[in-house]
Amino acid sequence: MPKTVVNVTYPTLETAETEVFRLIESKTNYRDICQIEFIINGIKKKFSLSQISKIKQKLSGKDNSNLSETKSESEQKAELFELFQNKMTVIDVVIKTKLDSKLVNDSFLEYSKLHGDSIVSTKVLDRVEELLYEFDEEFDYVNYECNTPERIIRALKEYATKFRETLHQFQYPCNVCKKLITMDESEWKGTARLAIIQSGWSHDECRQ
Repeated sequence: MPKTVVNVTYPTLETAETEVFRLIESKTNYRDICQIEFIINGIKKKFSLSQISKIKQKLSGKDNSNLSETKSESEQKAELFELFQNKMTVIDVVIKTKLDSKLVNDSFLEYSKLHGDSIVSTKVLDRVEELLYEFDEEFDYVNYECNTPERIIRALKEYATKFRETLHQFQYPCNVCKKLITMDESEWKGTARLAIIQSGWSHDECRQ
C-alpha cells in the first residue's frame, strides 16, 4: 500500500476520517492504514492505531470501546481474534476493549495456536542469545549478532549443521609430528580404523 493517497486532498479532517473508515470496512490492515499519509487541506497527516479504532467506533454508529457483557463467549473471542489479526498486541487490545487482561492473553494464546505460531518468552530468547554469543566467542563460527528470533533460529541451524559435520570427522595423531589428522568417514573406515584395530589399541585398564 502506498504511503500517500495519490492526487486526493481532503478539505477537512472529517472527510479524511470517512476514507479511513472506508479502508477499515474493506478489511485493510490497521497497520497499513497507519502508513498512509492523508493530505488534509495541504497538510500531511497519519492516523495512529488508537485514532483508527476511535474512527471505527464513531462512524460505525456503535461504541466498541467495551465489548458487551451480553455477547456470547464465541462472539467476544471472534472480535478479539479480529483485533489480533490486525496486528494489535495484547496490551493494545486490553486498552481498547477494557477487558480483563487474563481473558485477552488467553485468547491471544489460543489465536496463536490456531494460527500455527509458537510463543517463546523474551527471557528464553535472551538466554539463547547469550549462549550463542558464548559459542561464537569460543568457536568464532557465526559472525553476526543474534538479536532477533529469526537470527537466533538461523544461528542454531548453522551450529547444528556444523555439529553434524564434526560428528562425521575423525582425528588421529600423526606418527611423525603427533599433530592431529582430520579424516572424513570414508578415510576413517578405509584406513585408520583398520590400523588401530591391527595395532591392538585398548583401554588402559583392559591392558592390566
